[in-house]
Amino acid sequence: MALAIMIGATLGAAAPSQAATTYCGNGACTLYLNWNETNSLANWRPPQLNIPDPRLYAAYVALAAAHVFIAKGWVWRGDCVGFTINIRPWATQGMFGWRCR
Repeated sequence: MALAIMIGATLGAAAPSQAATTYCGNGACTLYLNWNETNSLANWRPPQLNIPDPRLYAAYVALAAAHVFIAKGWVWRGDCVGFTINIRPWATQGMFGWRCR
């Protein structure tokens, strides 16, 4: 549920990143980070979002911190990071690596 809130806040409250690519449809959204964004996340520099509610911002920072170590693994392999969320609980969702270079 926290992931759904954070992705909703990311897609709805922030200006979209020029480097990330987002695909949404059929109840699912997938966000592909490019190499620079993935590398920044792996180095404890998550994208800065304009989230006015301090509780949502704190949740975003905690969520980003939890994904730093996973992002480090993907960077080490030379891949980028993507996120998928789906309204159907049984559908595939979460963080994944993808070949970006």
